[in-house]
Amino acid sequence: MKKIALIIVLALSSINLFAATDDSVLDVTLQVGLDYRMSPTQLAVMYWLNPSNQLGLKAGVDREGEERQTSIALQSKHFLKNSFYISPEIFYLNTRENENWLTDQVFNLKSKFTEYVSMGAGVRIGNQWVIKHFTIGVDWIGAGRRFGTFRKDNQNATETTYTLLNIYAGLSF
Repeated sequence: MKKIALIIVLALSSINLFAATDDSVLDVTLQVGLDYRMSPTQLAVMYWLNPSNQLGLKAGVDREGEERQTSIALQSKHFLKNSFYISPEIFYLNTRENENWLTDQVFNLKSKFTEYVSMGAGVRIGNQWVIKHFTIGVDWIGAGRRFGTFRKDNQNATETTYTLLNIYAGLSF
């Protein structure tokens, strides 16, 4: 499913579309892809401030075995050219992740989990297209940094978060 969505996004990148239609006020989208520490399914509601700027909320969850991630973000999108945007955000992250997932797979070692609850800030770049009342887009790449940790079980937990090919589709109202 992710590969099909990626092919659609790449095909649309060559079409000259506006970032928003004149009558769009809200975008409601469902998102999938690598975001923060895992690959959550997320729901976003974005409000069009003007044809070049959006502001909204995004929330998501993911659970894979004993690992889990819950995230909530206040996100802004500033469209620079046609469909290309830069998107700064502030996020809340509640995560339980396996520290040694690679060595666990190779050497079959016992998993060691880190749990933390924190806030952070990040930025991502992407493209978004609106065709009538349908919107599709992708956060190509992004990075973030946790700046406030309320609870952390391991002092060695990484402070960096990543976004890669976070694809989304939904409706514009």
